[in-house]
Amino acid sequence: MTHLKLLIRVNIKRVEKLVDGIFISVIKEQINRCIIILFIIKNIFYSGGGEYDERDEGIKTGKWIEMSEGFYESQQVMFIGDYKNGNKVDKWDIYFNNKGQNEKIGGGQYDEGGEGTKIGRWIEISDDFDDSSQVTYNGEYKKGRKIGRWDIHFKITGRNEQIRGQQNNEGSDRTKIARKIISDKNSKKAEKQDIPDIKVGNEQIGGSYDERGEELKIGKWVELSDSNSQITQIGEYKKGQKVGRWDIYFNNGVNNRMQNYQIKNDLQMIQWCEINTQLTYIGEYKKGQKVGRWDTYFNYFGNKQIGGGLYDEEGEGIKIGRWIEVNDEFFDSSQVTLHGEYKNGQKVGRWDIYFNYGVNKKIGGGSYDQVSVGIKIGKWIEIKDNFKWALQTTLNGEYENGKKIGTWIEMQGNIKSKEIIFEH
Repeated sequence: MTHLKLLIRVNIKRVEKLVDGIFISVIKEQINRCIIILFIIKNIFYSGGGEYDERDEGIKTGKWIEMSEGFYESQQVMFIGDYKNGNKVDKWDIYFNNKGQNEKIGGGQYDEGGEGTKIGRWIEISDDFDDSSQVTYNGEYKKGRKIGRWDIHFKITGRNEQIRGQQNNEGSDRTKIARKIISDKNSKKAEKQDIPDIKVGNEQIGGSYDERGEELKIGKWVELSDSNSQITQIGEYKKGQKVGRWDIYFNNGVNNRMQNYQIKNDLQMIQWCEINTQLTYIGEYKKGQKVGRWDTYFNYFGNKQIGGGLYDEEGEGIKIGRWIEVNDEFFDSSQVTLHGEYKNGQKVGRWDIYFNYGVNKKIGGGSYDQVSVGIKIGKWIEIKDNFKWALQTTLNGEYENGKKIGTWIEMQGNIKSKEIIFEH
């Protein structure tokens, strides 16, 4: 690897930098030149910097190497280019240290007038670019504004490819949702019906911005989800706003189905699909609040419904009736769900805890007070934090008015590990 080092002409009293657990202090006055090491890991030194002007005004000038704001082991991104009077000018390149090798992955041109305005063709990186999510955007700037076609690239297994939709056949990499939501804006319910799989075609990931330089998305777009680069959403923009039907795809190397959602023009009733990594929540909004039936799907091995329940129809976002909820730490090795009833947004009566690892088995639970709703009472079996298949830790004991009392037993599977005593 080529070690990047630049001297910095600075006038500082104290520089402190905390990066990845390493605290670096430079305490000097009237320093003409110094090297600031920004990142040290695995005995490899990464350095950057540049020159400030001679007038002690803290204005950057000349050649600079800058680290990305989130620079760490798996996100070693550097920006290399020139400053003029404190603004970026001319050509700037983006480099990524990939397993010890500096690779040029992007960059573009700033105006020569020294105003720091992007112009012409650019390849930019996503905000959360790292080893596992190497997403870049390729398009054109005009006077600092995105215009025309912008394409999205995602580097997979060493190849920087423009992602394309594929036909939903057996074994395809990118598959289409297979559920259609039809809504009547005068009705509070949505009819759901199955539809056959349809072909996406060789659709490029990305879309277009308006040509007036207002950076408004227009027309058809294929976008990557903010939360998961394996998820793409396909639909239409009008004056920078999503409109109409949007379809969602999940790319995990298997034929995996997801969902779609419909955006109503009046913005009063919206069928929506919320994506959280491998969990999908499908339901309806009314004036910004969840209403009616909401279902929860798990997208790990096929799109399987694992939970859901009802919100009030008055639009206050209050849970009512029977619910199956996913645990806060839900993932493939910790498929824990909670089953019980809500009354006016509070848990009441009996709630059971289930763990699914091939077989959905009840492993715990207890009761909430029917009067002082949301208060745990009586005997409970709870799961401990970080509960998963390899660490099935439960806590067995009693509640009184929402507080633990007496002796609680911690169990590792069927084996007693310790006792914890709570004073009454």
